[in-house]
Amino acid sequence: MPEIRCVECGMGIYIDAMGTPYEGEVGCPNCRTRMQVYVSQDGSRVERKYPSYNELKEVWEILSEVEKKSISEASLSLGVGAYTASEMMSLRCLESILRRIYGTSEMLGKLIERMENDNRLSDLKGILSYFKDVRNRVAHPEKVSSKLEAKSTFQMTKRLLIEIVNRLGR
Repeated sequence: MPEIRCVECGMGIYIDAMGTPYEGEVGCPNCRTRMQVYVSQDGSRVERKYPSYNELKEVWEILSEVEKKSISEASLSLGVGAYTASEMMSLRCLESILRRIYGTSEMLGKLIERMENDNRLSDLKGILSYFKDVRNRVAHPEKVSSKLEAKSTFQMTKRLLIEIVNRLGR
């Protein structure tokens, strides 16, 4: 009977050998993490279904409910293959926190320009340029995001949120 390991807690989970090859979603009975599982006679591959945002623990209490919900929805969208939606929700989270910190209702493009001119964030020019490009790409209906683009935007959003809060919002 093939065994897989939970990506979160490491618990062993058995997959019915009669059901192989198997491809589907499995939930860990111990920690409830949802995983996408691929099992064949040659081996298995297990990955988190919905990307984690545990690294935001240090700033979670500072985030507004909209920001928390937006990053959560970005993760859920990524997990179900709605990659453009995931990127939009990541950008929405970023826009929300920047509006709060800068005390304005400007759109994301203007907020990124504001960040580029903020001396406290001068070393983040590369990541700000990345988000400007993502914003331009996702804003046009003829563009559809790939899994790699959505994963990259989600990861970079989390890192940038931590930097923004630590430098501007505490």
